[in-house]
Order: sequence, then C-alpha cells, then structure tokens
Amino acid sequence: MIAHVLSATLTLAIILMICAAPSHAAARTRHALLLLALVRFMVPIALPRQVGNAFAIDLAAVVRSAAAPAAPAFLSGSWLVPAWIGGAVILGIVTLRRHLRFRRRAMAGSVPVLAEVSDREVRSSRGLAEPAVIGIVRPVIVLPALLHDSLDQNELRAVLRHELAHVARRDNASAALARIVCLAFWWNPLVWIAASRMRAEAERACDEAVLDAGTDPSHYVGAIAKVCRGAIGPRPAGISFAHGSPLNERLEGIMSHRTRGSNVHKALIAIAAVLVVAIGIGTAPSALAGRTGGSTTPPVLVKKINPEYTEAAKNARLEGSVVVAVVIDATGDVAKADVIEGFPGGGEGLDQAAVAAVRQWKFTPGKQDGKPVDVKMRLTIKFKLS
Repeated sequence: MIAHVLSATLTLAIILMICAAPSHAAARTRHALLLLALVRFMVPIALPRQVGNAFAIDLAAVVRSAAAPAAPAFLSGSWLVPAWIGGAVILGIVTLRRHLRFRRRAMAGSVPVLAEVSDREVRSSRGLAEPAVIGIVRPVIVLPALLHDSLDQNELRAVLRHELAHVARRDNASAALARIVCLAFWWNPLVWIAASRMRAEAERACDEAVLDAGTDPSHYVGAIAKVCRGAIGPRPAGISFAHGSPLNERLEGIMSHRTRGSNVHKALIAIAAVLVVAIGIGTAPSALAGRTGGSTTPPVLVKKINPEYTEAAKNARLEGSVVVAVVIDATGDVAKADVIEGFPGGGEGLDQAAVAAVRQWKFTPGKQDGKPVDVKMRLTIKFKLS
C-alpha cells in the first residue's frame, strides 16, 4: 500500500509539473492528464512476478531499512488506519450534505426555459448565483433567473454552449471521481491541488469548445463578465459551473484562442498513459517475494551483529559502506545475502565481513495478510574506524 501511494504521488507530481509548465497544449489535454494521474491512486498496477522482480524498486526497503532501530509506538500503524478512514468518512459526509443542500436550493422553484441551441433540459432558478450543470446520469442545465433575464440572445447562446460542453465532456463525472480520490487520500495535499487545477482546466476546455463552435469572443467575454458578477460562494463537488477558473487567465485564453488539433491531444494523452504505467512498473512493490496485493508488514530487526574489520582493511584505513541484498525467510532468518555495492576489489575483505555479519542477523518475519512470507530487502552496512 505504501509503495502504491508513493508511486501514485510521484506520478501526480510529474503531471502537475507538466501542466504548470508553459505550453500550447489544449486545456482538455491538461484536464485529461490530471484526471489520469488521480485515477492512478485508485488503480494499483499489478505486475507478474517475473516483471516485478526484474524492474521494481524496493520501496519498502527505501522507506524502512531493516538496519534501522524499531519505530516508536506512535508510528506502529495501529491508529493510522482508523484515522485515515475516519477522516475520509467525515469529509464524505460534509461533502454529501453540501451537495444535497445546494441541489435542493438550485432546483427548488426552478422553471423550464426555452433554449434554441440545446436539446437538453434547461431551467431557470432564483436560488442559483451562476450557471451550473446538475446531475451525472441525466444532467440538467440551470441558469440563474436574474442572469437569464440580463443576457442578450448571443450571450445566452454562448453561456448555453459552455454548459453543453460540460455535459458533452462529462465533467460532472470526472469531478465526482476526483473528489472521491480527494476523500480517500484526504491527507495528501497533491490530490487537492490536482482536483482544483482540474476544475480550472475544465472551465478553460469548455471555453475552447465554445470558441471552436464559432462563438464571437466579444459576445462570450460579455457573457462571462455578467456571470462573474453573481459568482460568489462555495462550489460543491460534482457540479459544473460557468465560473471556476481565474478570470484574467480565462479572458486572455479566450482572446488569444486558436484551435488545437485532436491528433496532438490524443498523442499527449497516450504519452501520459505510458508514463503512468512506466512509473507504476518502476515503483511496483516487490519487497514481498513472489507475492502481490494484500496488506504487508516489513520485517523488524531484533538481533544485530556488527561486522569485524579485517587487519588488512585497518592497515589500509578503509572506510565506507557495503550494500547487501538479502532474503529474509518466513522464520526471520537471513536465507540469502549478496553484495550489490561494495568496496573496489572487495575492500580487503570488508565485503565478505559485511555478508558474514548480516547472515547472523535475526528479524521478526515480514507478513502478508497476516502470514509470514519471504521478503527481499537491501541493507547498508557502514564501516568506520574509531
């Protein structure tokens, strides 16, 4: 689980940096990249044993070296899972209540209106401050009554095209999925940053769709200005709004808009998908030999034998570290130990001394799903003259 979260967080950090970098990529491309990175949190990449053993980075050994002292009791993990679940449940209840309260306020007293550019249900409501799309399976476009009355025909057409773009893109579904990830991993600030950036990119993507449909930018800017006058207040998850991205950036994007090719969009998404899978392969949890999935507990060192300096190494004044790859079996014994990073030429016998010492170490066995299993780890043995 730890390896999966670290892998997904690394993926998300890379995607956030890509999206933040100056580029000519379409907003829909950046939105799709962020969504793909968030979905990565919910979909662990499982690999066959041979692939995992060949390419995986042993994150369990990186996070917790068996040579380190035992962790304090408050880091033992006994309270982490209840705290994680409790936080997610509390935030989920708050989110759901806010969503239902907003939906009731928006739909109460709303009346259908005629919209020549839309075959979707369009309603006018006095309980709404800005246009919104409500619902995922059967989305309804809701316009504020005051805004509907103040827009001219061209501006109304532009606003409706924006909301229809949200419907066509299924932005409510992607926003709901992003919020689920935020609730499940509420303690990770990067998922909240990505979800916020996703909402902004969704608005820009709909702006692009409106302009690509032939809308006059001046009419659209006028409509956005009127929308922003009443766009104040919190925005529940899973509902698409016409206002939700920094205004200056949106207006600059509208006035400098140019149509992007769909082939470039598809190519960038394909590259990002390969990146996500590659990072998943590179950081797949391989510490548990021959096993994948389930809850895991790494071995804990209970007996340590320090390596002995050879006389030749003392005379040569050699100091440094030896990295040993070990297999800790289901009884807690070191069943296999091999030097993977040592001294040049064996360090006057220090490499062998490190292996000899490690083979005498004793651990509490690593476990998967409560059962002892063989575990692969990397140990760093330091040699320093007193």
